[in-house]
Amino acid sequence: MSEKNEGAGAHGEGRDTPSNPGARVKLQEVVEAMDAGGDLELTWYVDRVTGEVVLDADGVDDEDLPVSREELRGSARFVCIPADETHDAYEDMQAFIETVQDDELARLLSNAIAGKGAFRGFKDVLLSVPKERERWFAFQAQRVEQRAREWLEAEGIPYDERESQPG
Repeated sequence: MSEKNEGAGAHGEGRDTPSNPGARVKLQEVVEAMDAGGDLELTWYVDRVTGEVVLDADGVDDEDLPVSREELRGSARFVCIPADETHDAYEDMQAFIETVQDDELARLLSNAIAGKGAFRGFKDVLLSVPKERERWFAFQAQRVEQRAREWLEAEGIPYDERESQPG
């Protein structure tokens, strides 16, 4: 993990943290930031004042940021969103396997994650079972969303659920 992500969650501890009680971050934006952060050298922040999710990466021009990089990286106003880690994804696969009803499929998935290339092997096995593959994607999304909720609550950052479904 890059130095930019070290101390994620420590911003604001023991400091006067700026906030806007009406500003709420969109849960789905935090979920997407957590999910994308591990794949590339991307660092995402929540702005406690506006509720916006802000991307900081090498390809982002300084003038495209809401504040200077120094303030973004060092101010209590901005909280670094932790990227989903490899161990989180591995634990998700293990937990999913425990929900698989078909014993043979569960065995194949368990074998797939037992060695090198665990993620690729897991996905390859699921390619042959489209319904379970769809269930995996929903299961994984739910797990990342739960981690995002827990992180936001631990940081004391108010959030809005997903956009309401038409009803």
